Formats: sequence, structure tokens, C-alpha cells
Amino acid sequence: MPRKQSNEAAGDLFTTVLATPVVKDLQRRLEQGGLLSASSIADSARPFLAVLVQRLFPGRTLVVVTSGLKRQETFFQDAQTWLQHSTALPANDLAPEILFFPPWETLPHDSGLPHVDTVSDRLATLAALVGEGGRGRLVVTTPAALMQRTFSAAAVRARSRVVRRNEQVDPETLIEWLQDQGYEPEAQVTQKGEVTQRGGIVDVFPLVSPWPVRLEFFGDKVESLRYFDPLNQISREEIQEIELPPAGELGILRKLLETDSRTEELASLIDYLPKDSILLLSNPEELKEHAEAYAAQIPTGHPLFSGWSDIERDAENKGILLLPLEEVAESGLLETDFSTEGPLEAPAFTFQSLEVYRPIGDRPPEPQIAEAQRREFFAQILRWLRQNFYVHVFCNNPGERERFDEIWREYGLESRGEGRQLEIHLGTLSAGFICEALKWVVVTDAEIFGRYRTQRPRRLKSPHAQTSRSLLDIDFADLEEGDYVVHLQHGIGRYLGLQMLPTA
Repeated sequence: MPRKQSNEAAGDLFTTVLATPVVKDLQRRLEQGGLLSASSIADSARPFLAVLVQRLFPGRTLVVVTSGLKRQETFFQDAQTWLQHSTALPANDLAPEILFFPPWETLPHDSGLPHVDTVSDRLATLAALVGEGGRGRLVVTTPAALMQRTFSAAAVRARSRVVRRNEQVDPETLIEWLQDQGYEPEAQVTQKGEVTQRGGIVDVFPLVSPWPVRLEFFGDKVESLRYFDPLNQISREEIQEIELPPAGELGILRKLLETDSRTEELASLIDYLPKDSILLLSNPEELKEHAEAYAAQIPTGHPLFSGWSDIERDAENKGILLLPLEEVAESGLLETDFSTEGPLEAPAFTFQSLEVYRPIGDRPPEPQIAEAQRREFFAQILRWLRQNFYVHVFCNNPGERERFDEIWREYGLESRGEGRQLEIHLGTLSAGFICEALKWVVVTDAEIFGRYRTQRPRRLKSPHAQTSRSLLDIDFADLEEGDYVVHLQHGIGRYLGLQMLPTA
């Protein structure tokens, strides 16, 4: 097929957009430091816009606030894909650039503790913002996470340390210090936040590390530092140093408040941000509603809680630029107001979803209807190409990309696509969008195959994650009726739900 296919970051994916007049105007107005209101940005386009803003201001920290955990996960996943196709980032250096700051699953006054992965994500964010002054980062969070007070930057520094090879360290003192920072002693380290000692060997799994680490001592000298596999306990590659941040957060904070009523060592995420940061608010009114619902569950005056108005005031006092994003459901062409001094005519800069071109309901339609809708959508892609739009198709895997090619040829579109601006990329996006001003269309498997992707929770993210799961460890709550699945023995099928079978 006479089209470009891209497996890696496409050199012109953002470069072309950055050169457009409307984006240059956006950059100029943001540089003026005024309030920016974007009132016609589809949800599916907001991760792209966030990465675009980061490309315009690579030295500034951008914090995206979404209404809840599910939207936070979707936004994070889509932003990761766009970052992978951004030429501003060096190869294989994605992880430090985007941070996930979730809320605790438990209320600060309850007895329960958050999941270790939640604490890991939060502390990794705080450590990153402390380590390099927070500059050049993209952070995705929620109102509840912003309202939950945590360690101050000074406390994070005081509770973290780096252990290096050949350093003189008393292993007994190290074990005591790790336990003071929330590491749990276990007979064998298999999970984050655990530590164990066997003679001259100390195993520890830092929350911000992809693998647990084995420290081998000769007396008080660290002779060896190696990652090891938590499944078989076999040592892996050698490393020169390891960062040991706290392994606990809420539990440690509660103990501190029990013994010391002072709260000067507490802070919100806003306190970690540089003064020139940008706060992107996804649907401000919805954020306020979620913030009020969370505040209603917290006792008045609780030291681990800051009100939403306090967060907004702190951001304003630091001079943080606010970027509210809203999707206005109106017909006709909407305009984005980039004015810093009131109403101002600006170029239309709308990002609309593709639902009007590819309607997707809660349940899959009949096969004949689904085929007609798909054929019409592929014809629409051809119309966009004839109108000189850049069409970027994102497929989850090479198999989906091959299937797209097959459908294109089945509809007799192969020869008519010659010379058009159509590119196929490998990457995961939740849904597509169109921007008339940029002459851009983004198409995903949701539109190609007429389905929404089931969003799985962010868990088991480390490199050994997949091997640590049982092949039969399936969460059927992640599946919806009509989803395509792959059976280990029987191949591709469609999930039709669960049924209660009579016992023999």
C-alpha cells in the first residue's frame, strides 16, 4: 500500500503542528502569562494538547488534573503514546518525563492504608519533583490527590538516601533506617516495600525501582549491588547505586501527627511545583464537584487535607498559569479564547471527537450495521485525505495494522490512497479526534473496529510484571460483552458474558 508506516517516533508528528500559525499564536499568548480558556477540546484530544504544550515549553512543568482515577489512567496512557511519538524526547527516556500522582484509596482519617502501587506512584512523583526542581515534567493527577497533604520536599529529602557500591554502611543500621521509613521485614523479598537480611546480604525492594536490589556486604563495605528476580530470587545485572526513598506515606504521616501536632512538614503537590508551572484543568466544573464530594467525607480541620479553594489560592499565589479545558456540546464551529484581557477574536482551534463520523454505542450493533458503518468511515478517511488532511492511524499491534491494510484493500481504496498524507503508527490511544485548524485527524482501533478499549487499572507495571501473573489470572470485570478475546488454545473469539452452570 502506498502509505507511510511508522514503528517509532515520527519525525514530523509534532514538528508539522508546531509550525502552524494557530499553535504559534497559542505559544505567544501563553508566554504572556495570562489566563487561557479552551472551550471546545474533546476529551480524546486533551492528552495530545498536553504533550503539545510541553513541547512548546519543555522547561516548564505541566500538571494535568482529571476528575477521577479512571480518567487519570486513560489520560496517562494516551499521553505516554504521544510522548513516544515526540521528537523532543531522547530514545528510551520516557519514564522520567511523565508522572502519575493518584489519590489514596482510603480516607486520611480511616484505619486502612493505600495499596503499595499507589504509594509507589505518589512517592516516585515527589522524588522526581524534588530531584530536579520539578522542571520539564508532565504530571497527571486528580482533585483528591491534590487535596491530600503529604511529606514536604524537605521531609522527602531527609527520608531518602542513596547507597553506592564500595560505600561504608553498617548493615544493621541500614535495616533499622529502612524500617523507620516504612519498609516491612519479610523472610523473602517479593513485593515493593519489603526488606530482609541474611547474614551479609540485604535484599530490599524500593518503591521507585523496577526490580528489588541485593546488597552484598563484606563487613561494613558494600561489595556488590545487583537487581534480582523476585520470582526465582536469582541475581540480575549489577548496578553502581540505588536510591532508597520512603516505603510508606500515610502510615508514617499518621504516626508523626500522633506524636507531634506540628504540620509544617506537610505539603500538597502544589508546593512542589516551580512558579512557572502550568495547571491544565480538564472540565473545571466537574473537578470542583469531585473536590466537593471528597471534602464532604473529611472531618473539618483534618491536618492531611486542604480544601479545593486553598489549592486554587496556592496555585494563584505562586503565579502558576491556569489552562481550563472544556468540551462544549454545541453545533457549529466553536472558537478558543486565548485572550488575557477579555474577549478576543482568535482562530478556530477546536478538537472534536470522531463519534459523529463513527458512532459507537454501549453494545455492538448487528454485523450488517457494523459493516456499513465501517465502510462509511473508511470512505470518510478517503474524503479527509482528498481535503489534504493529515490522517494518523494508531494501531495497538502489528496484527491490527495488517487488518487495517486488509480492510482498506477490501474496500478498493488501495490505489486511491496514493500520494495522500496517511500514516500508520503503533501505539495505544483511547479514541480519535479531528482538528480543522491543524488539518489533522487521529484514528484509533475504537473507530476502525467499532469498539472502545477496556481500560485496565495501572498495576503490575514493572518489567517482571507479566511473568508474575498466572496465565489464568483473568479479571472478567475488565471485559465487556462483545469484546474480542484470544484464547490460549482456541484462538480469537468474542466474550458474551458469564453464565452459572449447574453442578454435576
